[in-house]
Amino acid sequence: MKNEYKEQWKTDLGKLMKETGERISFSQERQEKILADIHCEIQERRKIMRFSSRKKAMLIGATAAIVMLGTVTAIGAGTVTGLFTSVRTDQVTYTSSQQVKEGAEVMGAVPKAVAEFDNGLQFQKGYLTQVEGRDDSGTVVGTYPSIMLEYEDGINLTIERPFEKMKGEGQEAGQTAEYRGTVISVTQDNYLFLPPDGEPSPEDQALAAAGQLYISYGSEKEEREVFTNVTWKEDGLTYLLFTSNTEYSADEMVQMAKEVIDEEV
Repeated sequence: MKNEYKEQWKTDLGKLMKETGERISFSQERQEKILADIHCEIQERRKIMRFSSRKKAMLIGATAAIVMLGTVTAIGAGTVTGLFTSVRTDQVTYTSSQQVKEGAEVMGAVPKAVAEFDNGLQFQKGYLTQVEGRDDSGTVVGTYPSIMLEYEDGINLTIERPFEKMKGEGQEAGQTAEYRGTVISVTQDNYLFLPPDGEPSPEDQALAAAGQLYISYGSEKEEREVFTNVTWKEDGLTYLLFTSNTEYSADEMVQMAKEVIDEEV
């Protein structure tokens, strides 16, 4: 992506987000959902490969949260320089955990989801979407399916079958555990969410450059969150269980991950 293309894209996107944000008022619950969606997309890509340069932006529509972030990977004849996905929050795909298993035809394996965790947290709703890999010109060179599930208390689960080229590289986990032959990885990430026209401080830019802070745009005001992430792979699918609710420890999140792994298909 040439420099002038990047700057024009950033300018146009910023204007559109600002204009859209002025027309729409989001409830606190909707704002939290959008921030969770952004983290979901950023963390899922971070989990399966490393970025030398990560560009992130969110475009908010009346009922959609759209995320674009930078990455580089070769898919067939094209090179993916950006990943792009959207979620229509008014178009729920799954209203029960049992329905999630019907996504096997799209996912290539039966995706697992529990109706209720042992701690009482229940399934609420879920979405099936496609992640597009685009080249410098904006042309889609590949897609893969993504399932995004919401549970009570801000617990989220995503299930994806990413590009084959992206499966071999992972991040360094803060801690790992093995359960029934599956390696479970745990990390915690610091996030800074800014308004579309917001500018991070020099200190935050330095933290971002060091990989200690992830910055995204599209919130109404500056917000900081710490996300606990639990990831694992099973039957060719990549799972990410995460939350910014600090009431849940890493051990509790791992326990919930084990319950998903134990789910019968």
